[in-house]
Amino acid sequence: MFFSKQLASKIGNTLLYNMLLVAIVTIISLLIIFQINVFFKFINDAIGAKKSVNQIKIEKSLTTISGKIGLFIMVVITAPLLEELATRHSIFMLSRYRWLGFFISSFYFVWIHVRLGGDIQNIFSYLGFSLSLSLLFIFSRENVTYSFVIHLINNLISYTVLVAT
Repeated sequence: MFFSKQLASKIGNTLLYNMLLVAIVTIISLLIIFQINVFFKFINDAIGAKKSVNQIKIEKSLTTISGKIGLFIMVVITAPLLEELATRHSIFMLSRYRWLGFFISSFYFVWIHVRLGGDIQNIFSYLGFSLSLSLLFIFSRENVTYSFVIHLINNLISYTVLVAT
């Protein structure tokens, strides 16, 4: 809905002309997000949450080579772009208030991931990452490129670990 030539140009220009800044922000953000996720995983484990339905579906698709390729395209490329446009970019653009957009987009991202399986007990496994991406979106002056790149790299790392095990 909000993807336009102007937005595509902004993403492309950020990646092209601010590559060093994107790399630095990505490395620092991933280190911080990792720590935040450890904290939220501790909470998730403390409440006795089981593996999420979303995670189980992802792992089942890894049984064939076509499943691995399809999962890579979906989880590493398509999902980060579409989720960042739908949660961070669109909601922030629709919200008049930055912090209202922050909370709505953060919880909408979590809802997208827990709604299908009804596994609300896994809310904390997504909440830390979502809050981090929303904060990054604010600090990057609402440039979706940064949250997209970090989301993509996070999913790439997760995908690589899953395939390797």
